[in-house]
Amino acid sequence: MGKIMENKDLNLVFPSMAYGTHEWPYDFIVLTRLGGAITPRNLYPQIMQMESDQNRMLRRFPFVKLLHECLLSDLARGLRQPTIVARIRAIIIFYAWADSKAEDITLDNVETIFSAWTEALLHRVKIKKDLKHMTAYRYAKHLDLLIARIQNTRSGPLHKTRLSAESQKKRVLGTQADKQNLQQSFEYGHLLLELSESLSYEAIIQPLPLIINLTSGQVLEEWSGYPKPIGPNPEGSKEGKKYRYRHRSKRTEADPSLKTRLPLVNLRVEIEILIFISQTGLNLTQACKMKRGSFRYQTVNGELDVYRVFKGRKQGEVEFRIYKEYRIIFERYLDWLDQILSEDDERLFPFFPKYQIPSIHFTPSFHAIILRCKQLGVKYFPPSALRNTRSNWLLRKSRNPNLTAEMSQHTAKTLIHVYEKPHHQSAAAEISNFHRSFEPVTIPPSPGACASLNLEFQQASDAHKNSPKADCINAAGCLFCSFHRDVDSFDYAWSLMTYRTLKVREIEKFRGARSNIGMHPTKLLVDRITERLERFSLNSAAREDWKREAESRMREERYHPMFAGIIELMETSIA
Repeated sequence: MGKIMENKDLNLVFPSMAYGTHEWPYDFIVLTRLGGAITPRNLYPQIMQMESDQNRMLRRFPFVKLLHECLLSDLARGLRQPTIVARIRAIIIFYAWADSKAEDITLDNVETIFSAWTEALLHRVKIKKDLKHMTAYRYAKHLDLLIARIQNTRSGPLHKTRLSAESQKKRVLGTQADKQNLQQSFEYGHLLLELSESLSYEAIIQPLPLIINLTSGQVLEEWSGYPKPIGPNPEGSKEGKKYRYRHRSKRTEADPSLKTRLPLVNLRVEIEILIFISQTGLNLTQACKMKRGSFRYQTVNGELDVYRVFKGRKQGEVEFRIYKEYRIIFERYLDWLDQILSEDDERLFPFFPKYQIPSIHFTPSFHAIILRCKQLGVKYFPPSALRNTRSNWLLRKSRNPNLTAEMSQHTAKTLIHVYEKPHHQSAAAEISNFHRSFEPVTIPPSPGACASLNLEFQQASDAHKNSPKADCINAAGCLFCSFHRDVDSFDYAWSLMTYRTLKVREIEKFRGARSNIGMHPTKLLVDRITERLERFSLNSAAREDWKREAESRMREERYHPMFAGIIELMETSIA
């Protein structure tokens, strides 16, 4: 057995991955050892030289090998290394938990162990509260995708567990929540701008400390990574040693070279890349790959298209689009880079590690700005949240998904499915504007609007004789009335889709002869809603995306508040 496991053909490394100078490579062979998952990578050789249970390694090896092959395949087809690393870390976390239970993961028992692991993740989320729900879901989702591929099935075991993406969306809807979120975003953005202005080249090269006085009245005292002095020298104490160290480092503090100011330089670069992402809509990986250079600006619809200028050649395609107001901030940052960097350094956002050189796939963790936000009591927004806020703000202002998607550097489908969030004021405004544009309307008992001026109702001419009769009392009668009107908004598609789900549940509970279900009033109502949704989404990409998003929410059981309570009561009564 030992000879088999030592065979060089069975090594489980990732030779095509890029690593930093001080970064040890991943090797899945340690996952065949009990306790191998929690072993630091620099200790991999030592743990593999230790005696172990060979039968355990033999049981574990086949499934570890399959996981390794999946990741090698992902690398070969060009999947981004940060995504590969995220999957590797999820696998390690999964195996670390299994090791704590002395479980040997195999193809036969992986679903059982996976289900127990998701319960442990939920316990950490809800009871211990040391893990965010979305983080737990992402760990599980990475494993779910890999298990599905290994088992050659369309879906993995995650859908059989209690862990889902839906429950992480515990947000307060309504105007107050929107105002609070925007207020925190503006406060955060104002802090970034103030710090950017305060970390000029002239300020950084001055003797330490750098004192930053904020308009809020708060003060930051920056020592560029050096210890803060403790006051008068208390001889013969530990503090005295620190004091003497402070005097020895006095010359270093006054040294304006880059090596003594790396923390301040990295802080400024963190700030600038966050501002850049909030203004351009590029993601963090794209921003990190941007290069310095000369840029040309062209005004387009109130914004600026930014072109890169090449010597002796015509400029290329648009690099990114920015707001006009950002141009001054961006050019000020470019001037600062010219003072900080050598001409040979082409990085637009250069981070300087103190000792090691990271891999080419390095992305910043933003520890510096997170620490300052905690000190000042300001909510920190990561790059993804900045993009999300920007996209939703643009969508609310423009009411144009295609334009917003173009400005946010992704497709309209991605905008609706990933970034768009329900917004109380926008939905209300859309409904109101639609009503004013066409005809006087009132609020009906069903999703949509009513065009009757005096609460009259009239049976639709195309209604089947067994269909619900038109009235102004219930939603079913409303949908068979000729005065019912669609509303051009996602909220309408979501509520109508939820109402259809409710009626489908009622049909499922029907205990009569199934042969008569075709002409049953509830079945005719379901068909009516289906037809209405198809007509609603016809010839409109935005409405089609709204409809698909509504369908997705039904699969996730994220029901519209108009009917969510009824569905919950129905499920409770069934249970």
